[in-house]
Amino acid sequence: MGMSRFVAIAAGAVMAISFSTTASAVASEGQCINQDGTVMDIQGVKHCFVPIIPEEFQGEEYANEIKGVIDCTGKVTKTSIGDFCLVALEAKPAAATTPAASSQINDAIVLSADDAN
Repeated sequence: MGMSRFVAIAAGAVMAISFSTTASAVASEGQCINQDGTVMDIQGVKHCFVPIIPEEFQGEEYANEIKGVIDCTGKVTKTSIGDFCLVALEAKPAAATTPAASSQINDAIVLSADDAN
């Protein structure tokens, strides 16, 4: 009898942990795909567009049966078929300025300063 209680408690703990880890916000391309998300390139940066699990389906009885995330660390988009989360999977690359572009910027600064005087 004591052993079956232990097994039941352990099984409940494992389910709770597995549900919480699979439904947390995504941080990689693999996690995005695993949660039925779509990986897309937006302005040179990889993003994940993943469904948000509605509150009524976030209980343990739905653990590992519904794909998506509970928490959104990005931008929430509301649609007619549910809410979605758009999360950047990588940092936006720094803008590279060419010497020509840099000189044009400097020329514009000098012209603005001359016009102000």
